[in-house]
Amino acid sequence: MRSALVALCLLLASFRALADDVRPPAISEVSASRKGRKVEVRALITDETGVLSAICHHREKGGAWEAASMRKGSLDDVFRSSFNGSAETEYWIEAIDLLGNGPATYGTVSSPMALGGGAKGDAGGEAPVARKNARPSAPVVQHRKPAGDALTGQEFAVRARIRGQSPIASALLHVREAGQERYFATPMRPVEGDTYEGRIPAGRAHGTLEYRFAARDKRGAQTLQGEGREKWFSVTFKPAPPAEPPFSFVINPPPRVPPGTPISVRSQITGPLSGGDDVVVPDRARVLYRGPDGGDQAVDMKPDPTGGLGGFKIDLPGQATGPVYFQVLACDALESRCALDTGDKRKWHAVSIAKTPVPPPPALDVVSSKLPSTMP
Repeated sequence: MRSALVALCLLLASFRALADDVRPPAISEVSASRKGRKVEVRALITDETGVLSAICHHREKGGAWEAASMRKGSLDDVFRSSFNGSAETEYWIEAIDLLGNGPATYGTVSSPMALGGGAKGDAGGEAPVARKNARPSAPVVQHRKPAGDALTGQEFAVRARIRGQSPIASALLHVREAGQERYFATPMRPVEGDTYEGRIPAGRAHGTLEYRFAARDKRGAQTLQGEGREKWFSVTFKPAPPAEPPFSFVINPPPRVPPGTPISVRSQITGPLSGGDDVVVPDRARVLYRGPDGGDQAVDMKPDPTGGLGGFKIDLPGQATGPVYFQVLACDALESRCALDTGDKRKWHAVSIAKTPVPPPPALDVVSSKLPSTMP
């Protein structure tokens, strides 16, 4: 009992600590080094509830900003990032904690840190004082490729976080076919805070496309941001999966019927659940059939209360000796949503019209002239 009370007290204390944490992470002991073309930035980043993310923004002096994630060491709270750079590399760091407090920054867009020295922030991560007559910095663009598949023929949304020293005047999404020089531009709209969204139209959503971001602030400073300075982001559109049929069928066609005997066709036809828990049933069902004479026929089925929910039945007229082929068609009232029980326009059930057992009739590979024009 005593141990349980101690555990409960510790749990309540941890919840109280979480509730009291309104401070962003603390960034200190920042250092940067270069070996050849590789630059490594290190920083001690601590927070009482934990660091959610830390990002090192970097660029060659006067160039476009790029973002590199900083990874936490397994044995300490030192975060590191590595990227290509030179002696002219500038950088600044931002971090937020698990509760969303922040961002804490070391350096800023307007006053970044120089790899070889320069402006320095204090141990608490406050932004350093901007240098006089400093050249205005271009907007910063952060983007992570959308998760999930991009589907052919479906509009594709792309989001990016865009911030600047000056308010953003315009944001565009540049899109081109892979490897081509020419591109088209579509506007990006603010959707939440400094998050912007652009959309690749459905008519262009096919094959492999490349895209980048173009952001301009009110002072005229512009950033062209891809996956690096020269490389664009890319997305490959996959074929959309086939649409689910609007109705499913349960049917057991007779394999053989004596000549002149009506052919009994019964089926249970249901659709997916509607907005509530009710099962959708078709507004109409009919049998499309072709007798030994080869002519297409169609006859409406009637509801069959003995067949359960969605039960339908019909007796086709008796036929002379030979094969009879049929399909069951179900549609809504406007015939805008239809389905065949065989799943294919060219697939048919086959019934042998004979007095004695005979081999199954050969398959029929044709499309009925009685199908509605709305069938996909």
